[in-house]
Order: sequence, then structure tokens, then C-alpha cells
Amino acid sequence: MKSKMETIQKRLIAIRKHTGLSQAAFAEGLGLTHTSISFMENGKSKITEQNIKTICYEFGISVDWFRTGEGNMLLIKSLITDQVIAKFAQLSPVLQAKVMSYIVVLLYNTENK
Repeated sequence: MKSKMETIQKRLIAIRKHTGLSQAAFAEGLGLTHTSISFMENGKSKITEQNIKTICYEFGISVDWFRTGEGNMLLIKSLITDQVIAKFAQLSPVLQAKVMSYIVVLLYNTENK
């Protein structure tokens, strides 16, 4: 039987692979070092509650899934949408216009396939 730590390590690796980031890039996005992520993934360092919360917030991961492995890895879309809207609202009007322009192009390209 696998210990909980091994399981949470595998979930951490799954999250990082889901993001498509290297250990170094993943760590940088969290304000951690490459070594700390490597140690967490390999069981040489404990994944703290703060690590769990930060990783889940930054990458839209369910805290319950990260802790237990039960349910869906990704947060429900409405929570992610709320985070995107909040970040969008913080952008300058110029950047908001650029983002909207990009979305229009994406929608057009998707509908015309």
C-alpha cells in the first residue's frame, strides 16, 4: 500500500506536468526554488499546507483533490472564470483591449473550422 506522501508527490508531479512546466519554471511561478520542487516531488521535503494552497490557487487546482486524490483535479470552471475576470479587471484599458481583440480572433478561428 502506498503512503499518503507518495500519493501527494505523484499528484504534485501530475499538476506540474499538466501545466507543461519544467521544475524550474513551475518553482519560479510559485516563488520557490527548483530544488524545493525537486525535493517535494522526491519525498525529501514535505509539501506544506501553504505549498498546497499556493499551488492550487496559482494553477486552478482543487485543494481537496491535491490533498486526497478524490474528485477532479481542476477547479470547476466558474471559480477559474472568476479568477480570470478579476485579473482582467486589474489590467490597463490598453491591455484589456488587446486581450479582447485576441479573444475575438480565437472565437472567429474556432467557429470557422
